[in-house]
Amino acid sequence: MAVVARQVPAEAHVYAAAVIAFAVLVPVRRRVEHARGVFFLAILPWLTFMCALMLDRIGRWELYGIGNDNFQFQRFSYRIFMQQFWLEGGQETFWNQPLFRWIAGALHMLFGDSTVGQVYWDAAGVAVIALFAYRIVAPLAGFAWGLTASVAPLVMFLLGPSLEFVGFGLSEISSAALIYLAAFFAMRNRGYGDLVTAGLLVVLGFYTRLNNLPMAMAVAAFALPVATPASAWVRPRVWLPLVKWRVVLSIAVALAVGALLFAWRTWYYTGVFGVFHGTQREYLAVWKPGMTLAEAVPAMVSSLMMVLTGADPPAFAWYALPILAAAVVAAAALAGAPVLRDAPLPVVAMFVAGASGALVTRGWAHEGRFSIHLYGASAALCGWGLSRAWARLESRQHQKEAA
Repeated sequence: MAVVARQVPAEAHVYAAAVIAFAVLVPVRRRVEHARGVFFLAILPWLTFMCALMLDRIGRWELYGIGNDNFQFQRFSYRIFMQQFWLEGGQETFWNQPLFRWIAGALHMLFGDSTVGQVYWDAAGVAVIALFAYRIVAPLAGFAWGLTASVAPLVMFLLGPSLEFVGFGLSEISSAALIYLAAFFAMRNRGYGDLVTAGLLVVLGFYTRLNNLPMAMAVAAFALPVATPASAWVRPRVWLPLVKWRVVLSIAVALAVGALLFAWRTWYYTGVFGVFHGTQREYLAVWKPGMTLAEAVPAMVSSLMMVLTGADPPAFAWYALPILAAAVVAAAALAGAPVLRDAPLPVVAMFVAGASGALVTRGWAHEGRFSIHLYGASAALCGWGLSRAWARLESRQHQKEAA
């Protein structure tokens, strides 16, 4: 991976995707069929590739495009860490996403110029997204399918436009990684430490990208066992007894306190007590004041399809196929379709919540960036769906042989 990244950088992403995808065909001894095995088979090659690809940036200083969002984050980071405007953060109200400016500033303090540090940070975030897919699928379908699910987000990054955002200086990967990491702790739920950590990570994920609030809230769905079938959502008597209410409470309290503190800060600077006051919420709204229902519905559908296809305007792309497939699995599962109705409810809830933000606001510029938060849930649903399809094929084959 390192040699390819250094010797053929223009085509390295294709070779890297092929090498990582090949991991699913590697025979693995049973004693290494666990998360560390996935790390060495898929995550380590990914991290190696990104580190090697960025070697030329070490010791260099780079100027971001003036006026771009990532340039603005650098300005705000300087104001925070060098001029000590710790609470203001460069803006009285957050027209640009809030927390990422503090993240970028911390990377500056560690690395000098933040570009290399942001590559390492984002690459680690992508690794979290991939490991989330493994964590969901492996207990339900076995190690091989869990590994396959973990490979999917890495290949999606390598073959799609999202690779540009690894180290680009925007908030999408950071927010998604924090939210998926929160889901890890919500699922583990071994004590109050896990609950507090999950709540803190959910709030940080929300602060990093306000658009991801619905997905942050959906982490509470992991109070249910992952194996809970999605079709059970219409039968509360089935799933309510399974809920670990302290997980729900920890996520709800954390987000409530986080929103309260956020609104309090806005009130301190503007006199308006509100979470979205002064943000791009109204500017990017899909359903703007004065629009009729006939005008709003096509706009909402277009915004949703932009997220599901990873393209603007919406158009089919192979790299986004897992997102489209996951949307079909989620919709079919909630509708109670045969086979797919057993899809894991917490993941379906997270996918639907993540996609729902597109019905409220529509982003623009930098194609593919608004789909990144769905990569983990999409890979998990696709990995699970493929495992079920394969199991049915094997079952029919055995029945034919027996006949």
